[in-house]
Amino acid sequence: MSDWRDIESAPRDGTVILLHVPGDRTAWAGRWVKDDPKFPWFVLCDQHKTNGLLADDPTKWAPLPSPPETKNG
Repeated sequence: MSDWRDIESAPRDGTVILLHVPGDRTAWAGRWVKDDPKFPWFVLCDQHKTNGLLADDPTKWAPLPSPPETKNG
């Protein structure tokens, strides 16, 4: 994916985005939840992190891709 950006530029308004944590082989769908240096990011549908909060800081983010086209538009 070529749209990865530095985490400092990520939206802080609750917009769902893709998050990358160094060492993870997955891009997590998540959002900013609070200005808390310990757990500022919440990951959606994640069973491997504690209560959906990322314990490790993401370093990159990307916008979600557009949904696919369907027959009904």
